[in-house]
Amino acid sequence: MENAQLGTDSADQHLQLDSKTRWAIFWLLIICSLAVVCARIWQVEAVSHGKSVPFLSANDRSRWATIRSLGDDNTYALDLILAEEDGRSWDTIDKVMHWGRDFKPHFYSSKPPFLTTVLTYPYIALKAVTGWTLKNDTFDVVRWMLVICQVIPLFFFFWSVGRTSELVAESEWSRMYLMGVAAFGTFVTTFAVSLNNHLPAVACTSVALYALIVIWKRRSDSAGWYFLVGLMAAVAAACDLPALSFLVVALTMCMLRSVSRTLFAFVPPVALIMVSFFMTNMTAHNTWQPAYAHRSDGAMLTIMKGVDMNQLARGEISPALQESLVAVRDDLKPALFDDVKILKGGWPVDETEVASRWIVYFGEKVEPLVLVERADGFGVAVHQWNNWYEYPGSYWLSQNQTRSKIDQGEEDPVRYLFNLTIGHHGVFSLTPVWFLSIFGIFALCVSPTHRLRILGWAILAITVVVVAFYVTRPMHDRNYGGFCCGPRWLFWLIPLWLVAMAPALDAISESRPMRFVALILLVISIAASFYAWSNPWVHPWIYQLSGAA
Repeated sequence: MENAQLGTDSADQHLQLDSKTRWAIFWLLIICSLAVVCARIWQVEAVSHGKSVPFLSANDRSRWATIRSLGDDNTYALDLILAEEDGRSWDTIDKVMHWGRDFKPHFYSSKPPFLTTVLTYPYIALKAVTGWTLKNDTFDVVRWMLVICQVIPLFFFFWSVGRTSELVAESEWSRMYLMGVAAFGTFVTTFAVSLNNHLPAVACTSVALYALIVIWKRRSDSAGWYFLVGLMAAVAAACDLPALSFLVVALTMCMLRSVSRTLFAFVPPVALIMVSFFMTNMTAHNTWQPAYAHRSDGAMLTIMKGVDMNQLARGEISPALQESLVAVRDDLKPALFDDVKILKGGWPVDETEVASRWIVYFGEKVEPLVLVERADGFGVAVHQWNNWYEYPGSYWLSQNQTRSKIDQGEEDPVRYLFNLTIGHHGVFSLTPVWFLSIFGIFALCVSPTHRLRILGWAILAITVVVVAFYVTRPMHDRNYGGFCCGPRWLFWLIPLWLVAMAPALDAISESRPMRFVALILLVISIAASFYAWSNPWVHPWIYQLSGAA
């Protein structure tokens, strides 16, 4: 039963290609896919504030701006770039503002700095060899960087899928189908023309999963495989935080095989990546917490009573309130109130708890304070300022009338789950090949072989946990990933779903009608992935067709 579902070491009853012939076909599919991606990369062009740029969205501009700032000016702050004459073409809504080590406010990318720090080194090398810079030779640098940073990981994704298919699929038809899905039938290749964190996460997850299956099937007891699983799973988690669930599962499965090899080969690279992740964040933001963790008010300093909120609404602070504020924070001096500016809070709040919020700015000299009028009438809570997304002119403020409908968030979690699975941003409605993975997971979970059951339940558990994580996020986070052609936050799960698909493919490999149905599902999936050929940062075709866009 295990050989029937996780590959076989003996010759089976059906046509089996030798490895050389099989990989000749695999390489043909891989080369075709990579060639198409490279051709698309050389066509990347968009217009930002009237200027032609090789950036396709605010999302990738956020990363490119950091790479340029770090590679050219040795700083994570984006101020120098945004202040230039053509700075608006580099501007992005995916930025935060906070006070730096110089005690002045600066703009930074909202993306975790680990990946962009790693990607800065190829830019520095490219600049040293060619003399090109992101400022003066933007198109040349971006296109070659995309080849280095996107196409190479894509190659390893394809390679690992091919290797994994030899271990998890019985029939040659199943193996060819899996490679066809990987090469053309997912949104991984769609996003290869834009700098993003999802593709590296997919590639690392795929390589880690291949190494894990080698260990799990006892194909090798070498510590090198444990090291590879730990390294790739950790990098995947650093690129896509929910992949931490896969890291935990991989650690558990490796421990079940060998405690000693796990401790001495798996754990060290994980520790290295974890330290690197937090150290880059500390270097960039002077805190261990990533930028997206700073989306709420800071610590409460005190609660005041008798505050005239109408006076705050007029932008005024009474002498009594001024004296009280000076008393709660040591860095506040009376002279700072000469330049004080009071703005109404713009971050979504629970109106049953908060009647109004006001942010008191003291110029660029010290961090603001947040005054929160409690709905229960108990008083006004004074908080440290900590919401890095809440600054004047921020795209994410609730009073921003230009914010897109989708970025306002889905109010109903049930509707969000529906649309994320079979609705306008659905995993299955946009890429129906994953219906086969559902049947494959079921086959693994009920397998009489305990190793297969563990693998099936692991894939199911990871999928459920990740989907539940996004569905239960606050309303303003339930935005389907913003302007994008598919459910991008779930892309890193694709290698797991490919493995889960193998038993279902093997089960239908002898049925011509069922193979035909599987090919129809693949054709629809390929069409969806190619729909956003020129720019993956557009709404899915179902969303546009429904008129919701």
